[in-house]
Amino acid sequence: MKKIFLLVSTAGAFLLSGCVSDFERNIAYKIVTALPQEVQGCEFIADVDTTPRATVNNARFDLKLQAAKLGATHVVETHAYAAPIGLYFSPDIGVALSGRAYICPEGIGPKMYEGPRIPGAPRPVIEDKN
Repeated sequence: MKKIFLLVSTAGAFLLSGCVSDFERNIAYKIVTALPQEVQGCEFIADVDTTPRATVNNARFDLKLQAAKLGATHVVETHAYAAPIGLYFSPDIGVALSGRAYICPEGIGPKMYEGPRIPGAPRPVIEDKN
């Protein structure tokens, strides 16, 4: 019985985590999350939505992936809401996000730091080269 429970739990965790390719991961990480006032002068593409995910970080990744597939450079999160994960009668509740995808020309909109990520370390300030 213990082995069956472990197998079912592991399979469930795998299914909830989802599978993405390296290509999808790379394009999603290039999308910058912005505030509405930071995308002034950018071109609005479309509204994007996610399905409910176990964590807000997973939902945010999905939102960026949806925006990236549309060719966006930036996404503005507009709504976060709780929703059942999987089937509607499931007792598990997750987080879903809605947002707006934009294409920002070079030099407009917030910029993303491209250096290494060190947990707990302060992020360096990006200075304009102009």
